[in-house]
Amino acid sequence: MTTPQKILALCRENDVKTVDIRFVDLPGNWHSLSIPVSRLDEELFENGLGFDGKRFRGWNSVSESDRIAIPQPETAFLDPCDGRPTLSIIADIHDPIAGDNDVCDPRNVAWKTLNFLKTTSIADTAHFGPEVEFYLFDGLLSAHREERLRHPREHNHGLAPPGVAGLNSAEDSVTHVHDSYSTADATPELRHDLLQVMSACGLLVECQQQRLGAQRQMVTALQGQDLVTMSDALMRYKHIVKSISCRHGQTATFMPKPSRTLRGNGMRIQLTLWKEDTPLFAGTEYAGLSELALHAIGGILKHAPCLAAFTNPTTNSYARLLPECEGPVNLDYSRHDAMSVCHIPSHSPVSQDQRIEFRFPDPSCNPYLAFSALLMAVIDGIQNKIHPGDPADTPLSPDTSAPRRETLPISLADALTALQEDHDFLLRGDVFSEDLLDSWIRMKREEEIEPLRRETHPYEVGLYFDV
Repeated sequence: MTTPQKILALCRENDVKTVDIRFVDLPGNWHSLSIPVSRLDEELFENGLGFDGKRFRGWNSVSESDRIAIPQPETAFLDPCDGRPTLSIIADIHDPIAGDNDVCDPRNVAWKTLNFLKTTSIADTAHFGPEVEFYLFDGLLSAHREERLRHPREHNHGLAPPGVAGLNSAEDSVTHVHDSYSTADATPELRHDLLQVMSACGLLVECQQQRLGAQRQMVTALQGQDLVTMSDALMRYKHIVKSISCRHGQTATFMPKPSRTLRGNGMRIQLTLWKEDTPLFAGTEYAGLSELALHAIGGILKHAPCLAAFTNPTTNSYARLLPECEGPVNLDYSRHDAMSVCHIPSHSPVSQDQRIEFRFPDPSCNPYLAFSALLMAVIDGIQNKIHPGDPADTPLSPDTSAPRRETLPISLADALTALQEDHDFLLRGDVFSEDLLDSWIRMKREEEIEPLRRETHPYEVGLYFDV
Protein backbone atom coordinates (compact mmCIF):
# COMPACT_ATOMS: atom_id res chain seq x y z
CA MET A 1 0.00 0.00 0.00
CA THR A 2 1.30 3.45 -0.94
CA THR A 3 1.77 5.70 2.08
CA PRO A 4 2.80 9.34 2.49
CA GLN A 5 6.20 8.12 3.71
CA LYS A 6 6.72 6.14 0.49
CA ILE A 7 5.70 9.15 -1.59
CA LEU A 8 8.21 11.38 0.17
CA ALA A 9 10.94 8.76 -0.36
CA LEU A 10 9.98 8.54 -4.07
CA CYS A 11 10.44 12.30 -4.39
CA ARG A 12 13.90 12.14 -2.81
CA GLU A 13 15.01 9.22 -4.99
CA ASN A 14 13.94 10.95 -8.22
CA ASP A 15 15.01 14.48 -7.31
CA VAL A 16 11.45 15.77 -7.67
CA LYS A 17 11.22 19.55 -7.49
CA THR A 18 7.52 20.16 -8.19
CA VAL A 19 4.32 18.47 -7.01
CA ASP A 20 1.05 18.82 -8.94
CA ILE A 21 -2.05 18.17 -6.84
CA ARG A 22 -4.68 17.34 -9.45
CA PHE A 23 -8.47 17.34 -9.35
CA VAL A 24 -11.31 17.36 -11.85
CA ASP A 25 -14.00 20.01 -12.15
CA LEU A 26 -17.65 19.33 -12.91
CA PRO A 27 -17.33 19.29 -16.75
CA GLY A 28 -14.40 16.85 -16.50
CA ASN A 29 -11.33 19.06 -16.98
CA TRP A 30 -8.17 18.28 -15.03
CA HIS A 31 -6.68 21.09 -12.94
CA SER A 32 -3.59 21.20 -10.78
CA LEU A 33 -2.38 23.10 -7.75
CA SER A 34 1.42 23.20 -8.04
CA ILE A 35 3.62 23.37 -4.97
CA PRO A 36 7.37 23.00 -4.36
CA VAL A 37 8.33 19.57 -3.09
CA SER A 38 9.42 21.16 0.21
CA ARG A 39 5.74 21.74 1.03
CA LEU A 40 4.89 18.06 0.64
CA ASP A 41 4.82 16.49 4.08
CA GLU A 42 2.65 14.06 6.03
CA GLU A 43 0.53 16.91 7.37
CA LEU A 44 -0.46 17.93 3.81
CA PHE A 45 -1.84 14.42 3.18
CA GLU A 46 -4.00 14.81 6.28
CA ASN A 47 -5.08 18.47 6.17
CA GLY A 48 -4.86 19.16 2.44
CA LEU A 49 -4.29 22.33 0.48
CA GLY A 50 -6.86 25.13 0.43
CA PHE A 51 -7.95 26.85 -2.79
CA ASP A 52 -10.66 29.17 -4.12
CA GLY A 53 -13.31 26.94 -5.69
CA LYS A 54 -15.07 29.78 -7.49
CA ARG A 55 -12.33 29.79 -10.11
CA PHE A 56 -13.46 26.37 -11.33
CA ARG A 57 -16.66 25.30 -13.07
CA GLY A 58 -18.91 23.38 -10.73
CA TRP A 59 -17.94 25.29 -7.61
CA ASN A 60 -18.39 28.77 -9.05
CA SER A 61 -22.12 28.73 -8.26
CA VAL A 62 -21.85 27.87 -4.57
CA SER A 63 -21.95 30.58 -1.92
CA GLU A 64 -19.02 29.22 0.10
CA SER A 65 -16.05 29.09 -2.31
CA ASP A 66 -13.32 27.77 0.00
CA ARG A 67 -12.36 24.18 -0.77
CA ILE A 68 -9.60 21.81 0.36
CA ALA A 69 -7.75 19.36 -1.89
CA ILE A 70 -6.71 16.22 0.05
CA PRO A 71 -3.96 14.32 -1.87
CA GLN A 72 -4.58 10.57 -2.13
CA PRO A 73 -1.20 8.78 -1.91
CA GLU A 74 -2.31 5.69 -3.87
CA THR A 75 -2.82 7.89 -6.97
CA ALA A 76 0.71 9.34 -7.06
CA PHE A 77 2.80 8.89 -10.20
CA LEU A 78 5.93 10.42 -11.70
CA ASP A 79 4.78 12.53 -14.63
CA PRO A 80 7.32 12.46 -17.49
CA CYS A 81 5.24 14.75 -19.70
CA ASP A 82 6.60 18.02 -18.28
CA GLY A 83 10.21 17.27 -19.12
CA ARG A 84 11.32 17.67 -15.50
CA PRO A 85 10.92 15.47 -12.40
CA THR A 86 7.32 16.13 -11.35
CA LEU A 87 5.08 14.19 -9.01
CA SER A 88 1.35 14.21 -9.72
CA ILE A 89 -1.21 13.23 -7.07
CA ILE A 90 -4.97 13.12 -7.50
CA ALA A 91 -6.94 14.74 -4.69
CA ASP A 92 -10.37 14.41 -3.14
CA ILE A 93 -12.12 17.75 -2.58
CA HIS A 94 -13.46 18.56 0.88
CA ASP A 95 -15.89 21.21 2.03
CA PRO A 96 -14.28 22.86 5.09
CA ILE A 97 -17.64 24.12 6.37
CA ALA A 98 -19.42 20.75 6.24
CA GLY A 99 -16.21 18.95 7.20
CA ASP A 100 -16.81 16.22 4.63
CA ASN A 101 -16.23 15.33 0.98
CA ASP A 102 -17.70 17.92 -1.35
CA VAL A 103 -21.04 16.83 -2.87
CA CYS A 104 -20.07 18.43 -6.20
CA ASP A 105 -16.67 16.71 -6.38
CA PRO A 106 -17.02 14.18 -9.25
CA ARG A 107 -14.55 11.81 -7.60
CA ASN A 108 -16.67 11.80 -4.46
CA VAL A 109 -19.70 10.81 -6.58
CA ALA A 110 -17.73 7.86 -7.95
CA TRP A 111 -16.77 6.69 -4.44
CA LYS A 112 -20.37 6.94 -3.27
CA THR A 113 -21.53 4.92 -6.27
CA LEU A 114 -19.14 2.08 -5.43
CA ASN A 115 -20.20 2.15 -1.77
CA PHE A 116 -23.88 2.09 -2.77
CA LEU A 117 -23.26 -0.94 -5.02
CA LYS A 118 -21.86 -2.82 -2.03
CA THR A 119 -24.86 -1.97 0.16
CA THR A 120 -27.20 -3.52 -2.41
CA SER A 121 -25.41 -6.91 -2.08
CA ILE A 122 -25.65 -7.26 -5.87
CA ALA A 123 -21.89 -7.16 -6.37
CA ASP A 124 -18.68 -6.16 -4.66
CA THR A 125 -17.31 -4.13 -7.53
CA ALA A 126 -17.85 -3.07 -11.13
CA HIS A 127 -15.08 -3.14 -13.72
CA PHE A 128 -15.09 -0.54 -16.50
CA GLY A 129 -12.95 -1.05 -19.61
CA PRO A 130 -13.15 1.91 -22.02
CA GLU A 131 -12.01 1.92 -25.64
CA VAL A 132 -11.18 5.55 -26.37
CA GLU A 133 -10.84 7.23 -29.76
CA PHE A 134 -9.03 10.46 -30.62
CA TYR A 135 -7.80 12.28 -33.73
CA LEU A 136 -4.38 13.74 -34.48
CA PHE A 137 -3.97 16.95 -36.47
CA ASP A 138 -0.97 19.03 -37.42
CA GLY A 139 -2.63 22.02 -35.82
CA LEU A 140 -5.65 24.27 -35.86
CA LEU A 141 -6.48 27.00 -38.33
CA SER A 142 -8.57 30.01 -37.35
CA ALA A 143 -10.69 30.41 -40.43
CA HIS A 144 -12.76 33.06 -38.71
CA ARG A 145 -10.34 34.68 -36.29
CA GLU A 146 -12.66 37.48 -35.31
CA GLU A 147 -15.25 34.96 -34.17
CA ARG A 148 -12.50 32.78 -32.65
CA LEU A 149 -13.75 29.69 -34.50
CA ARG A 150 -11.06 27.03 -34.84
CA HIS A 151 -10.97 24.29 -37.47
CA PRO A 152 -8.71 21.22 -37.76
CA ARG A 153 -5.96 21.26 -40.35
CA GLU A 154 -5.30 18.15 -42.41
CA HIS A 155 -2.29 16.00 -41.56
CA ASN A 156 0.86 16.10 -43.68
CA HIS A 157 1.98 12.48 -44.10
CA GLY A 158 5.64 11.70 -43.59
CA LEU A 159 6.29 14.39 -40.97
CA ALA A 160 9.14 13.13 -38.82
CA PRO A 161 8.50 13.91 -35.16
CA PRO A 162 11.24 14.39 -32.57
CA GLY A 163 12.06 11.40 -30.41
CA VAL A 164 11.10 11.01 -26.79
CA ALA A 165 14.13 10.14 -24.71
CA GLY A 166 14.62 8.97 -21.18
CA LEU A 167 11.72 6.54 -20.93
CA ASN A 168 11.73 2.87 -20.03
CA SER A 169 10.48 0.29 -22.52
CA ALA A 170 6.82 -0.68 -22.37
CA GLU A 171 5.83 -3.46 -20.02
CA ASP A 172 4.93 -6.91 -21.30
CA SER A 173 1.27 -6.27 -20.45
CA VAL A 174 1.08 -3.67 -23.24
CA THR A 175 0.22 -4.83 -26.76
CA HIS A 176 1.22 -2.60 -29.68
CA VAL A 177 -0.72 -3.09 -32.94
CA HIS A 178 0.80 -1.75 -36.17
CA ASP A 179 -1.11 -1.15 -39.39
CA SER A 180 1.01 -2.07 -42.42
CA TYR A 181 -0.44 0.61 -44.66
CA SER A 182 0.58 3.41 -42.29
CA THR A 183 4.31 2.63 -41.97
CA ALA A 184 5.20 5.76 -43.95
CA ASP A 185 3.30 7.90 -41.49
CA ALA A 186 4.51 9.34 -38.20
CA THR A 187 1.80 7.48 -36.31
CA PRO A 188 3.72 4.29 -35.36
CA GLU A 189 6.55 6.23 -33.70
CA LEU A 190 4.12 8.45 -31.84
CA ARG A 191 2.10 5.42 -30.72
CA HIS A 192 5.28 3.74 -29.51
CA ASP A 193 6.17 6.77 -27.40
CA LEU A 194 2.63 7.00 -26.07
CA LEU A 195 2.79 3.38 -24.90
CA GLN A 196 6.13 3.95 -23.19
CA VAL A 197 4.80 6.90 -21.23
CA MET A 198 1.52 5.15 -20.38
CA SER A 199 3.43 2.17 -19.05
CA ALA A 200 5.78 4.40 -17.03
CA CYS A 201 2.73 6.10 -15.51
CA GLY A 202 1.10 2.81 -14.51
CA LEU A 203 -1.65 2.66 -17.13
CA LEU A 204 -2.76 -0.83 -18.19
CA VAL A 205 -3.27 -0.90 -21.96
CA GLU A 206 -4.79 -3.88 -23.75
CA CYS A 207 -4.25 -2.57 -27.27
CA GLN A 208 -3.57 0.60 -29.23
CA GLN A 209 -3.98 1.02 -32.97
CA GLN A 210 -4.98 3.28 -35.81
CA ARG A 211 -8.57 2.98 -36.95
CA LEU A 212 -8.83 1.18 -40.28
CA GLY A 213 -9.65 3.66 -43.03
CA ALA A 214 -9.77 6.61 -40.62
CA GLN A 215 -7.74 9.75 -41.26
CA ARG A 216 -5.35 9.83 -38.30
CA GLN A 217 -7.81 8.39 -35.78
CA MET A 218 -6.30 6.41 -32.92
CA VAL A 219 -8.01 4.06 -30.48
CA THR A 220 -6.76 2.75 -27.13
CA ALA A 221 -8.37 -0.05 -25.15
CA LEU A 222 -7.65 0.13 -21.41
CA GLN A 223 -7.81 -2.93 -19.18
CA GLY A 224 -10.89 -3.05 -16.97
CA GLN A 225 -10.59 -1.69 -13.44
CA ASP A 226 -12.97 -0.50 -10.74
CA LEU A 227 -14.94 2.70 -11.23
CA VAL A 228 -12.71 5.14 -9.32
CA THR A 229 -9.42 3.62 -10.45
CA MET A 230 -10.51 3.65 -14.10
CA SER A 231 -11.78 7.22 -13.88
CA ASP A 232 -8.41 8.29 -12.47
CA ALA A 233 -6.65 6.32 -15.21
CA LEU A 234 -8.75 7.88 -17.97
CA MET A 235 -7.88 11.40 -16.79
CA ARG A 236 -4.20 10.43 -16.73
CA TYR A 237 -4.53 8.86 -20.19
CA LYS A 238 -5.98 12.00 -21.80
CA HIS A 239 -3.26 14.10 -20.17
CA ILE A 240 -0.57 11.81 -21.61
CA VAL A 241 -2.08 11.70 -25.11
CA LYS A 242 -2.31 15.48 -25.36
CA SER A 243 1.16 16.09 -23.90
CA ILE A 244 3.08 13.51 -25.96
CA SER A 245 1.20 14.40 -29.16
CA CYS A 246 2.20 18.02 -28.63
CA ARG A 247 5.81 16.93 -28.15
CA HIS A 248 5.57 15.31 -31.61
CA GLY A 249 4.21 18.51 -33.13
CA GLN A 250 0.67 17.12 -33.26
CA THR A 251 -2.62 18.23 -31.73
CA ALA A 252 -4.76 15.48 -30.22
CA THR A 253 -8.48 15.98 -29.79
CA PHE A 254 -11.12 13.87 -28.06
CA MET A 255 -13.88 16.08 -29.48
CA PRO A 256 -16.80 13.79 -30.47
CA LYS A 257 -17.11 15.21 -34.01
CA PRO A 258 -14.10 17.41 -34.87
CA SER A 259 -15.07 17.67 -38.54
CA ARG A 260 -18.19 17.01 -40.59
CA THR A 261 -16.20 14.80 -42.99
CA LEU A 262 -14.66 12.59 -40.29
CA ARG A 263 -16.25 9.75 -38.35
CA GLY A 264 -16.74 10.65 -34.72
CA ASN A 265 -14.70 9.92 -31.61
CA GLY A 266 -16.53 7.45 -29.39
CA MET A 267 -15.73 5.72 -26.13
CA ARG A 268 -17.07 2.19 -25.96
CA ILE A 269 -17.32 1.00 -22.38
CA GLN A 270 -17.21 -2.67 -21.42
CA LEU A 271 -18.76 -3.36 -18.01
CA THR A 272 -18.66 -6.40 -15.74
CA LEU A 273 -19.92 -6.95 -12.20
CA TRP A 274 -18.04 -9.14 -9.72
CA LYS A 275 -18.89 -10.65 -6.35
CA GLU A 276 -16.30 -12.52 -4.29
CA ASP A 277 -14.08 -12.91 -7.37
CA THR A 278 -16.96 -14.37 -9.38
CA PRO A 279 -18.14 -12.63 -12.60
CA LEU A 280 -21.90 -12.13 -12.61
CA PHE A 281 -22.70 -11.54 -16.28
CA ALA A 282 -22.06 -15.06 -17.67
CA GLY A 283 -25.02 -17.40 -18.00
CA THR A 284 -27.27 -19.36 -20.32
CA GLU A 285 -29.45 -16.54 -21.67
CA TYR A 286 -28.99 -14.67 -24.95
CA ALA A 287 -25.33 -14.46 -26.11
CA GLY A 288 -24.15 -16.29 -23.00
CA LEU A 289 -25.50 -13.68 -20.62
CA SER A 290 -27.01 -14.24 -17.20
CA GLU A 291 -30.49 -13.07 -16.27
CA LEU A 292 -28.86 -10.48 -14.03
CA ALA A 293 -26.94 -9.14 -17.04
CA LEU A 294 -30.16 -8.81 -19.06
CA HIS A 295 -31.71 -6.82 -16.23
CA ALA A 296 -28.59 -4.62 -16.19
CA ILE A 297 -29.13 -3.94 -19.90
CA GLY A 298 -32.79 -3.21 -19.19
CA GLY A 299 -31.79 -0.52 -16.70
CA ILE A 300 -29.47 1.11 -19.21
CA LEU A 301 -32.04 1.10 -22.01
CA LYS A 302 -34.74 2.52 -19.73
CA HIS A 303 -32.57 5.40 -18.53
CA ALA A 304 -30.40 5.94 -21.63
CA PRO A 305 -32.02 9.27 -22.64
CA CYS A 306 -31.13 10.87 -19.31
CA LEU A 307 -27.77 9.05 -19.10
CA ALA A 308 -26.80 10.78 -22.34
CA ALA A 309 -26.65 14.07 -20.41
CA PHE A 310 -23.52 12.64 -18.70
CA THR A 311 -22.16 10.17 -21.27
CA ASN A 312 -22.58 12.57 -24.22
CA PRO A 313 -22.39 15.92 -22.45
CA THR A 314 -21.56 18.39 -25.24
CA THR A 315 -23.56 19.97 -28.01
CA ASN A 316 -21.02 18.45 -30.41
CA SER A 317 -21.73 14.94 -29.05
CA TYR A 318 -24.96 14.75 -31.02
CA ALA A 319 -23.27 15.49 -34.36
CA ARG A 320 -21.75 12.01 -33.91
CA LEU A 321 -24.98 10.34 -32.81
CA LEU A 322 -26.65 10.36 -36.21
CA PRO A 323 -27.84 7.33 -38.23
CA GLU A 324 -26.00 8.55 -41.34
CA CYS A 325 -22.78 8.69 -39.28
CA GLU A 326 -23.36 5.08 -38.18
CA GLY A 327 -23.79 6.33 -34.65
CA PRO A 328 -25.14 3.88 -32.05
CA VAL A 329 -28.51 5.52 -31.49
CA ASN A 330 -31.09 2.71 -31.21
CA LEU A 331 -32.26 1.90 -27.70
CA ASP A 332 -31.84 -1.86 -27.94
CA TYR A 333 -29.15 -4.51 -27.59
CA SER A 334 -27.55 -6.95 -29.99
CA ARG A 335 -24.55 -9.10 -30.83
CA HIS A 336 -24.43 -7.82 -34.39
CA ASP A 337 -26.30 -4.54 -34.93
CA ALA A 338 -23.81 -1.65 -34.88
CA MET A 339 -26.66 0.84 -34.41
CA SER A 340 -27.63 -0.61 -31.02
CA VAL A 341 -26.47 1.34 -27.98
CA CYS A 342 -25.69 -1.92 -26.20
CA HIS A 343 -23.43 -4.54 -27.78
CA ILE A 344 -22.63 -8.04 -26.51
CA PRO A 345 -18.97 -8.78 -27.39
CA SER A 346 -18.30 -12.29 -28.66
CA HIS A 347 -14.53 -12.16 -29.17
CA SER A 348 -13.63 -13.63 -25.78
CA PRO A 349 -13.19 -17.43 -25.77
CA VAL A 350 -13.64 -17.48 -21.98
CA SER A 351 -17.34 -17.87 -21.25
CA GLN A 352 -16.96 -16.55 -17.70
CA ASP A 353 -15.51 -13.31 -19.04
CA GLN A 354 -18.84 -12.16 -20.46
CA ARG A 355 -19.23 -8.40 -20.72
CA ILE A 356 -21.72 -5.77 -21.74
CA GLU A 357 -20.49 -3.00 -24.02
CA PHE A 358 -22.12 0.42 -24.18
CA ARG A 359 -21.38 2.10 -27.50
CA PHE A 360 -23.02 5.49 -27.19
CA PRO A 361 -20.70 7.37 -24.74
CA ASP A 362 -17.94 9.62 -26.05
CA PRO A 363 -14.62 10.81 -24.55
CA SER A 364 -15.83 14.35 -23.87
CA CYS A 365 -17.57 13.03 -20.75
CA ASN A 366 -16.47 13.39 -17.15
CA PRO A 367 -15.68 9.71 -16.44
CA TYR A 368 -16.43 9.93 -12.71
CA LEU A 369 -19.97 11.12 -13.43
CA ALA A 370 -20.60 9.09 -16.62
CA PHE A 371 -19.46 5.78 -15.11
CA SER A 372 -21.40 6.48 -11.92
CA ALA A 373 -24.61 7.25 -13.80
CA LEU A 374 -24.25 4.09 -15.90
CA LEU A 375 -23.71 1.94 -12.82
CA MET A 376 -26.70 3.49 -11.03
CA ALA A 377 -28.88 2.60 -14.06
CA VAL A 378 -27.50 -0.96 -13.99
CA ILE A 379 -28.32 -1.28 -10.29
CA ASP A 380 -31.84 0.03 -10.90
CA GLY A 381 -32.38 -2.47 -13.72
CA ILE A 382 -31.19 -5.41 -11.60
CA GLN A 383 -33.15 -4.48 -8.48
CA ASN A 384 -36.37 -3.89 -10.42
CA LYS A 385 -35.81 -6.82 -12.80
CA ILE A 386 -36.22 -4.62 -15.88
CA HIS A 387 -36.12 -6.91 -18.91
CA PRO A 388 -34.69 -5.32 -22.09
CA GLY A 389 -37.05 -7.13 -24.45
CA ASP A 390 -35.93 -9.04 -27.53
CA PRO A 391 -32.49 -8.37 -29.04
CA ALA A 392 -32.20 -6.40 -32.29
CA ASP A 393 -30.50 -9.12 -34.31
CA THR A 394 -32.94 -8.97 -37.22
CA PRO A 395 -33.05 -5.66 -39.13
CA LEU A 396 -36.53 -4.24 -39.60
CA SER A 397 -37.87 -4.27 -43.15
CA PRO A 398 -38.71 -0.80 -44.55
CA ASP A 399 -42.30 -1.84 -45.18
CA THR A 400 -42.80 -3.50 -41.82
CA SER A 401 -45.70 -2.48 -39.61
CA ALA A 402 -43.59 -2.93 -36.48
CA PRO A 403 -43.18 0.19 -34.34
CA ARG A 404 -40.18 2.39 -35.01
CA ARG A 405 -37.20 1.71 -32.78
CA GLU A 406 -36.67 4.20 -29.98
CA THR A 407 -33.51 6.27 -30.17
CA LEU A 408 -31.26 8.46 -28.04
CA PRO A 409 -31.99 12.19 -27.76
CA ILE A 410 -31.01 14.19 -30.83
CA SER A 411 -29.50 17.11 -28.88
CA LEU A 412 -27.93 17.98 -25.54
CA ALA A 413 -30.99 20.08 -24.72
CA ASP A 414 -33.22 17.01 -25.12
CA ALA A 415 -30.87 14.91 -22.99
CA LEU A 416 -30.96 17.52 -20.20
CA THR A 417 -34.76 17.56 -20.36
CA ALA A 418 -34.73 13.77 -20.01
CA LEU A 419 -32.43 14.13 -17.00
CA GLN A 420 -34.82 16.57 -15.37
CA GLU A 421 -37.69 14.13 -15.86
CA ASP A 422 -35.86 10.92 -14.92
CA HIS A 423 -33.23 11.20 -12.18
CA ASP A 424 -34.70 9.63 -9.04
CA PHE A 425 -32.55 6.51 -9.49
CA LEU A 426 -29.43 8.71 -9.39
CA LEU A 427 -30.37 10.14 -5.98
CA ARG A 428 -30.50 6.76 -4.25
CA GLY A 429 -27.89 6.31 -1.55
CA ASP A 430 -27.14 10.05 -1.78
CA VAL A 431 -24.87 9.24 -4.73
CA PHE A 432 -25.89 12.19 -6.86
CA SER A 433 -27.37 15.22 -5.13
CA GLU A 434 -30.06 17.61 -6.26
CA ASP A 435 -27.49 20.41 -6.01
CA LEU A 436 -25.11 18.62 -8.36
CA LEU A 437 -27.82 17.81 -10.90
CA ASP A 438 -29.12 21.39 -10.77
CA SER A 439 -25.58 22.75 -11.22
CA TRP A 440 -24.96 20.38 -14.15
CA ILE A 441 -28.16 21.27 -15.97
CA ARG A 442 -27.75 25.00 -15.35
CA MET A 443 -24.09 24.96 -16.43
CA LYS A 444 -24.85 23.10 -19.66
CA ARG A 445 -27.81 25.28 -20.61
CA GLU A 446 -26.36 28.66 -19.64
CA GLU A 447 -22.70 28.19 -20.59
CA GLU A 448 -22.94 25.92 -23.64
CA ILE A 449 -26.36 25.56 -25.25
CA GLU A 450 -27.55 29.17 -24.97
CA PRO A 451 -24.28 30.85 -26.09
CA LEU A 452 -24.07 28.51 -29.08
CA ARG A 453 -27.69 29.28 -29.96
CA ARG A 454 -26.80 32.97 -30.07
CA GLU A 455 -23.65 32.41 -32.16
CA THR A 456 -23.60 32.91 -35.93
CA HIS A 457 -22.20 29.72 -37.42
CA PRO A 458 -20.00 29.94 -40.57
CA TYR A 459 -22.35 27.52 -42.31
CA GLU A 460 -25.19 29.96 -41.71
CA VAL A 461 -23.15 32.70 -43.34
CA GLY A 462 -22.68 30.52 -46.40
CA LEU A 463 -26.40 29.73 -46.56
CA TYR A 464 -27.92 33.12 -45.89
CA PHE A 465 -25.36 35.88 -46.50
CA ASP A 466 -26.74 36.63 -49.96
CA VAL A 467 -30.45 36.40 -49.12
